[in-house]
Amino acid sequence: MHRISSPNYPLTRLLLPHLSGRLVQLIATTIAAVLIAAGLFLLLIPVFMAAILLTLIHFAPSVVQKNFCPDVWTDEGDFVLNFRGQNIRIPFDGVRKLSWHPSNNPPRVRMSLTCPDRNGDVYTFIPDLKNGREAARKAIEQLNQLVSTNNSRPT
Repeated sequence: MHRISSPNYPLTRLLLPHLSGRLVQLIATTIAAVLIAAGLFLLLIPVFMAAILLTLIHFAPSVVQKNFCPDVWTDEGDFVLNFRGQNIRIPFDGVRKLSWHPSNNPPRVRMSLTCPDRNGDVYTFIPDLKNGREAARKAIEQLNQLVSTNNSRPT
């Protein structure tokens, strides 16, 4: 399998799963209670602001973009999408078009399906940008050509 989406989510993929643990929540509650009891509750304001910002960063892609997939691979004529923790296989001939949207930061790719599935007819992902935007755009254009040749083949 070849990854075509960006793996760059260090905050949300590495940090947030540990912050949601019971031990971390217990320690945070204890520290907050001590600060409130000592009258230093104003020190909690930056902590709350950071927690809110981290939560917004984590949930922003799935709220802003329709059917956001953090992980997308190609595998022998199929796209494999990680959508809400489940792997969905979509054959190349089931994809109508890959649309490149470079004006967003980071750029996004919309995958339009020929026939809607149970999640709709559009999936969105962030392309792999480790070689730059231009290389990512060319890779998406090559995939788009591959998809269009598979769609034009008689069955």
